[in-house]
Amino acid sequence: MQLKKNRTRWGSHIPILRYINNILRVEKVLEVGSGIYSSRTFLDKKYFPDLISVQSFETNKKWYKYMRKTKDARYSINLIKHVYNFPEFYDLIFVDGSESDRKKIMGTMPKSGTIFVMHDSETYKVSYPQKYSFEYTPPSKKCPSTLVVSDVIDVSVLHGKIKWENDYKNWKL
Repeated sequence: MQLKKNRTRWGSHIPILRYINNILRVEKVLEVGSGIYSSRTFLDKKYFPDLISVQSFETNKKWYKYMRKTKDARYSINLIKHVYNFPEFYDLIFVDGSESDRKKIMGTMPKSGTIFVMHDSETYKVSYPQKYSFEYTPPSKKCPSTLVVSDVIDVSVLHGKIKWENDYKNWKL
């Protein structure tokens, strides 16, 4: 699996995730489509000091095998075929999985989580009924956008607050 080649593209959602805790106390995260950047950011106590658990669902067997090596009692990962229902309510739902899973999740988000964050949002344009939304486009044209949606919190406060950071390029893979 080639991990180093796409670091900037794969990590372009990091600035959003790092800032979320400024507008919401995040204790429980549902991650659909695990990742070296998202999972590690959630588990970083500097950015998510109140985190109790990250429940990750993965449909890609190679990613599942790679990510199950994560050593943190707050992290669990399950290999599944498709995401249909969420077992409980989450403060934050992060999606970086398949298009079909993204559409299903968008439909269930209001009753399953407070904030929904979708990486590669320009690739998967879906309609959403939420009251508030914010889309972050990184300064590099090579990097995908990240959509933040909530029907509980006014995420438009994120405008002008997100700063592009490159330190994730130094993370050990």
